[in-house]
Amino acid sequence: PKIFNLRTDPFERADITSNSYWDWVLENIFIALYGNALVLQFLDTFKEFPPRSEPASFTITAAVEKLKKYSETMGG
Repeated sequence: PKIFNLRTDPFERADITSNSYWDWVLENIFIALYGNALVLQFLDTFKEFPPRSEPASFTITAAVEKLKKYSETMGG
């Protein structure tokens, strides 16, 4: 992903018009690496404390089946 400071570059054109954008990216890559480490640390907590139930799955097929079942019980 491209990282821009929207206050200094509101049109997000630094990578095109600036000759030092990629230098800045390479000098500050540690920010992305640190962010990845934090995300991995957070995801590891799910091993110790897993979710209590399966997340709901909303699909068109399930909605149509539920609608058919409802219409059958209503006499339609």
